[in-house]
Amino acid sequence: MLGAVYGDIIGSYYEVYCTNIAFLQSNGYESAVRNAASLGGDADTMACIAGDIAEAYYGEIPRYIRTFCDSRLDSSLRSVFREFEYSVNIP
Repeated sequence: MLGAVYGDIIGSYYEVYCTNIAFLQSNGYESAVRNAASLGGDADTMACIAGDIAEAYYGEIPRYIRTFCDSRLDSSLRSVFREFEYSVNIP
């Protein structure tokens, strides 16, 4: 049990380090996410964090990425996402 806990702690530091590197080596939102996803490990978590940092830094998520991601959601998830988007006033 402790091995799993310690592994998660160590892994978390690795994820933060790698996510920062992925962002710092980026030149836009897409490159930050691709850099993070290409590092292996817990790629979806690192890409999520890098995407969040990149959106804050570079401005907004490119329209073609938003369109692609929206097309991957089923209608119920898309509805929940739109409701959230509206509630926080995302452009």
